[in-house]
Amino acid sequence: MTEREIRDAVREALGDLPIGVSAVMAVGEIESNWRAFEPDGSPARRFEPHHLKPISLRKMVTGRDRWTWRDSLAMSGPDRNRMYAFALNIDPEATHYATSYGVGQTMGFNAKAVGYSSASEMFHAYRDFGAQVRGMVEHWRQSPGALDALAAKDWLEFARINNGSGQPEKYAAKLQRAYMRIKGSLAPQVLRLGARGKAVEEYQRGLTAAGFETPDDGVFGPVTDKQTRAFQAARGLPVDGVAGSRTLRKLYDIGAQPVPPLAQPTRTGGTGKTDVIGGGSAVVIAVEAGRVAMDPDRVAQWSELLGVSPLLVLGGALVLAIGVFAWPRILNMIDGWRRAA
Repeated sequence: MTEREIRDAVREALGDLPIGVSAVMAVGEIESNWRAFEPDGSPARRFEPHHLKPISLRKMVTGRDRWTWRDSLAMSGPDRNRMYAFALNIDPEATHYATSYGVGQTMGFNAKAVGYSSASEMFHAYRDFGAQVRGMVEHWRQSPGALDALAAKDWLEFARINNGSGQPEKYAAKLQRAYMRIKGSLAPQVLRLGARGKAVEEYQRGLTAAGFETPDDGVFGPVTDKQTRAFQAARGLPVDGVAGSRTLRKLYDIGAQPVPPLAQPTRTGGTGKTDVIGGGSAVVIAVEAGRVAMDPDRVAQWSELLGVSPLLVLGGALVLAIGVFAWPRILNMIDGWRRAA
C-alpha cells in the first residue's frame, strides 16, 4: 500500500473522531509496519497457538496441553505457519479465533467486538484493506480509554490498554519514536526549565517511557529538569537540562549524532564559557558562529534566548562567520584602492 492509500483509509476509518492521522499511522507502523496481506492475498497474520480452544486441538497442533505466550514468542516463522495450516485444516473457526489479522493485528477472538459474527467472517472481510483499518479503529472504540489516550498521544496509557501489561514502556517508546518520525519534527521549540504546553507534556511522556519517571503535567519544572539531565548523562549528551534537537533525537532514537555544545548566554548576560566566546579571539568567534549556522538546534536555542527569529540568528551567524575572516582582506583592498588613487 502507498502512503497516500494508507492515509486515505485512516481518514475514512476515523471519520469525525478527534484523532490525528499521524498517531494512527504510528500505531500501524509498530503493529505491522502496515503489512496488510500475505503473498496469496489473504490478510497478514500471526498465529497464536496459546489461544487455541479446545485444549484437545491445542495438544493436537502443538504436541502438548500447555502452550504459553512465551513459547509462542520463541516459535520460528516456518513453525508458526506450519501449525497454522495444520490447525486450519482441522477447525478453521478455532484457528481464526487464535490468530491476529491485518494491519492492526486484530485477534480473531475480538471479531464480535469489531462488528463480525465470527472470527472466520472477520478473516474473509479483512481481504479488504479498508476493512482492516476500520477494524483497528473499532477495536480501540470498544476498548475503554484507548481513543482518549490516542487523541492525547498518551503513548504509555495507550500501550497499557492496547497491548496489556507486557512491557508497555517499551511499546510506548516505539510508538513515540514512530509518531515523531512520521510528523517529521521533534518539537515546535527548544524545551527548558520554565517551559509549558503540549510539547512539554509529550516530551515528559517520552522521558517516562525511556525509564526516567517524570510527571506529564506540561510544566518543565525541577523534576523534569533533573530527569532531563539524568537522561543526557546516561546517553552521553551535554548535561545542560535543555531539550533541544540533540536530546530529542536521542530520546526518540532518530539517529542524529550528538554535537558539542556552544557556550550559551544566560538571561543576565553572561555565558557558560566566557573563556571561549568572550576571549577576544576573532578566529574562535568565527568558528563558533559557523557552528551555530550549521546546527539548527543552536539556532533555535539562540533564537529563544535573544527573542528574535531563527532566520535572523542564522543570517547573523553567517555574516559574523564570513565577516571576521573577510574583513581584514576588505580593509587591505580599500587601502590598496586609496594608495592607487
